[in-house]
Amino acid sequence: MNPAKEKKLSNVRSKSADERLVVFPPKLVTLEDAIGYIQWDELIEVTPTAVRLRKRVLNSTDRKKFMRNNGELS
Repeated sequence: MNPAKEKKLSNVRSKSADERLVVFPPKLVTLEDAIGYIQWDELIEVTPTAVRLRKRVLNSTDRKKFMRNNGELS
């Protein structure tokens, strides 16, 4: 042990890591609610067990290219 060298602080825990994480349950959406909520660049997926909202283009890089080329439709 050398008192001239400072201690390396690479293994320090942050205060926020020790706090309890609160996760809320997903909001259940009906088909009518989804139709009223979607934007022009989104789609509604309807399965026997779920109604989901998703983007038309799933990849974020491709979505940026799509937005640049097509712009927002009013």
